[in-house]
Amino acid sequence: MITAMRHGWQFVLCLTALLAIASCETADKPSGLKLTPTSFADLAGWQDDNVSAFLPALQRSCALHLRRPADRPVKPAGFGLTAGHWHDVCTRLMDLPAGDDQAARQAIETWFTVWRAEDTAEDAKGVATGYYEPQLRGALNRFGPYQTPLYKTPPELVTVNLGDFSDELKGKKITGRVEKGRLVSMLKGAMDELAIGDPWPISTDVGPLIDAQAREDIAAHVETARAEGRLLHECRLPAQAAASGHFLAPTLIKVRGIADIEREVFGPVLHVATFEA
Repeated sequence: MITAMRHGWQFVLCLTALLAIASCETADKPSGLKLTPTSFADLAGWQDDNVSAFLPALQRSCALHLRRPADRPVKPAGFGLTAGHWHDVCTRLMDLPAGDDQAARQAIETWFTVWRAEDTAEDAKGVATGYYEPQLRGALNRFGPYQTPLYKTPPELVTVNLGDFSDELKGKKITGRVEKGRLVSMLKGAMDELAIGDPWPISTDVGPLIDAQAREDIAAHVETARAEGRLLHECRLPAQAAASGHFLAPTLIKVRGIADIEREVFGPVLHVATFEA
């Protein structure tokens, strides 16, 4: 399922394949969510956007769906969607040419339907997650505005693929240096250099959490780790950040296995696993 944000409206693109449409219309939707079918014409800027730019990300998701059993449930929860609902459309999307906005736009309009999503609660508050890829200009030689060097990887830096030691940790890595036969983390010093505060300046590394509930949930996760002796490092919050906003100090936590992480943590918390080689 793909979400597009336009001028305060949240549009959900739902598969137009018969089974997917049936799922979107008949499954138990999350409480308070109202879905109203609309059209691509209501998406401001749709005809002007670089639609093919998100195609590689969509194709990567499709590659996962195509490898999954047809009856495996897929997110978002509450809509009754399975990987099988994606199989046919994903097969078609994988064949689209790269960089062709017209082909990508036509495919999306053919295989997806636009829905307007609204929260029916009286105190509803809209929340959106956005991602961006910054593009920075650089130069091979130092001159004019190009005064900040990008250093190469230090020779003493070691990166370990944790998936080589445990199937539960596939896709996770840890980086450090070897001292006296032990892998020593270099993260603590890097964490202490983080700029914490107002998220608007580009110099800020860590801003506040989205709301008080998010801070409370992650803080409880941190306190559990602290009580169990798994808190490896905790940064100090600047006084201004501690006194305002929903800030949480960047924290380094040791995990013994996947069971220590009940769900994805959207906050300044890094989980690491240690091992004996």
